[in-house]
Amino acid sequence: MHPFVRFQIESLVEDLRFLDLFAVSPTERSRRLERLLQNIQLVADAVRLPVPRSSHNRQSDYGELMESPERSVLHAIDKVRKTIDLLESLKESPLPPLWVVRVGQALSEAERHIASAVRAKTALGIRGLYVIVGPDAVRGRPVMDVAEEALRGGASVLQLRDKTGESGHVLDVARMLRELCSDHGALFFVNDDSSIAVSSGAHGVHLGQSDLPVQEARGILARTQLIGRSNNTGGELADSLSSEVDYVAVGAVFHTTTVGKGGRPAIGLDGVRSARERTSKPIVGIGGIDDRNAAEVVAAGADCVAVVSAVTMADDPRAAAARLVDEIESARRSS
Repeated sequence: MHPFVRFQIESLVEDLRFLDLFAVSPTERSRRLERLLQNIQLVADAVRLPVPRSSHNRQSDYGELMESPERSVLHAIDKVRKTIDLLESLKESPLPPLWVVRVGQALSEAERHIASAVRAKTALGIRGLYVIVGPDAVRGRPVMDVAEEALRGGASVLQLRDKTGESGHVLDVARMLRELCSDHGALFFVNDDSSIAVSSGAHGVHLGQSDLPVQEARGILARTQLIGRSNNTGGELADSLSSEVDYVAVGAVFHTTTVGKGGRPAIGLDGVRSARERTSKPIVGIGGIDDRNAAEVVAAGADCVAVVSAVTMADDPRAAAARLVDEIESARRSS
């Protein structure tokens, strides 16, 4: 066997060993990965790959290496795929077609479930105050300045909404906001544009009902990036929940003319309660919310309240954000 081919097969074996080790680690995904390794083991003999069977004793070999085991296994899956693709491109591939098909299916199944688990973990951060910033709602002030003040006031999620800017400029702002949110331990989303969400390294994209369909956006985004979607009716909510959304925004909760929601009927607090009954995914209440009614929205079941003008148009965005955060936390303590 050519040394290059042998090296690639040895690399493949090591990555399969890593997946084997992960399959017995104490995670919720262990059963799915055990099935993945079983599928690999069924065909490993065809190329005589020394894929070991699971052994709980080998977990200690990795110690603290896997601080994020889900992301580690996604990386290992990528490496396995690249190695298989490389070996398949050779004039005489050492991998039987059946082996390639079976392993590809097993990897795809595990990848879908693990990526979903990573997104669900990230989505736990969709709590508290969600501030939407953009050049059309900052009273002529720099978007970055208003965003930083909102984060200093306690906002835990930030979204950039810019429907008119040139893509290059919007991307530059998105990258700066992503870094700013990282400094404050906050999540960052891009409104509508999945490609900018990918290029900026955002935590995800937020879609309106008339934006790109969820499945199309999922095909553009990195597998661990989140998708949120706006919903005003029960039918819209049902459609969103049947797709791969990671959180739902419901509203307008109260009457508002901000961010194009003026033509939507207010769903009221009952609309939030109804959404809460239908899903365990994070719920973001939006529309007409300020420090006078934010607590009611949280009490009705929202995990997060989204605002625009209540913070971005305020004389003091930091103080306005802090008041909202106080109301949200007070409602949580009372529930």
